[in-house]
Amino acid sequence: MHEPVESFLVKIARSCSQETFVLREFGILPGSLAILLNGLNNRLCQLDKLDLSCNKIGDEGGTLIGEFLASNRTLKTLVLQGSSIGPPGQRAIFDALKGKNTSLSSLDLGCCGAGKNVCGDEGCLALAEALRRNTSLARLSLSANRLSPGMMSSLSRGLGRNLYLTQLDLSDNMIHDEGATSLAQSLSLLHLSELSLCRNSIASSGAEKIAYAIELGKPGITTLDLSGNAVGYGGCRAFADILSYKNTVLTALKLRSCSLHLQEVEGILRYPRSLTMTDLSKNEIGDKGLLHLSRVLASNRSIQHVDLSFNSIGDAGASALSSVLKTNESLTELDVSWNNLREAGLHSLC
Repeated sequence: MHEPVESFLVKIARSCSQETFVLREFGILPGSLAILLNGLNNRLCQLDKLDLSCNKIGDEGGTLIGEFLASNRTLKTLVLQGSSIGPPGQRAIFDALKGKNTSLSSLDLGCCGAGKNVCGDEGCLALAEALRRNTSLARLSLSANRLSPGMMSSLSRGLGRNLYLTQLDLSDNMIHDEGATSLAQSLSLLHLSELSLCRNSIASSGAEKIAYAIELGKPGITTLDLSGNAVGYGGCRAFADILSYKNTVLTALKLRSCSLHLQEVEGILRYPRSLTMTDLSKNEIGDKGLLHLSRVLASNRSIQHVDLSFNSIGDAGASALSSVLKTNESLTELDVSWNNLREAGLHSLC
């Protein structure tokens, strides 16, 4: 850490004139972090948001942050993406959320470029216990934390006892169908509104479990991201089933890069009662599939936004979509970028 940067950290910590501090990629190491947190931890400082992403603070820094959280009463948003915090450091942070800290509502321990954090078994057990006791945390991100099916099982036991978490991001992990099944068992007890499980090696079986668990949840998940998973026909069929129910509240379903064909996505768009947005980009629908899908979209009066980019759609598919746009007034946003449209196809859509 260069002296001018360290001196700057001392100055901003002492001033406490701001409620938000964004210090991403600032070259902060544990020693400098201690100085910063010591200055911020006083009764005159009304700190609301602290972003320390992409600094290599490690487990030592995680421990310092845990100590800071234990005595802080104002911080609501803490962003620690890609800070090289491992299981011991994360455990220290989660321990502070078991009752000592009652102000933090948003915690992001996701990734930042090449920088990552690792929760591990130790961190998951501590987080599970914190979730049983914590009443303030509403948003949590553990994306790219190398979560395994076993870790997901431990974490799910804590999630099932929490009534306050509303947004959960577990993307870019490796929970597989086994982990998805563990999570599904707790979803009906949660009050989540948004859940991201993209790129988690979840196959059809796990997707089915998630779909039917969502239907049982109260008040229910409104936004679900399963992009980058092999949800298959079984998973899509399960979502088609729950979208046909009268009491479903799912409004946004993202299935980007799931290797889906027409027969797998048709049911999702045929009878949805609540769905207003779906991302089907980077799949394998093509012209032939879209010719049939356009007839389904023509009769759908709830969908407003459909993303069909990167789907090998040509002029024939564009022509079919043009008729949909003429008859379906509810569809206000249609993304067909990065397809094989030529002048004739573009003209038909204009």
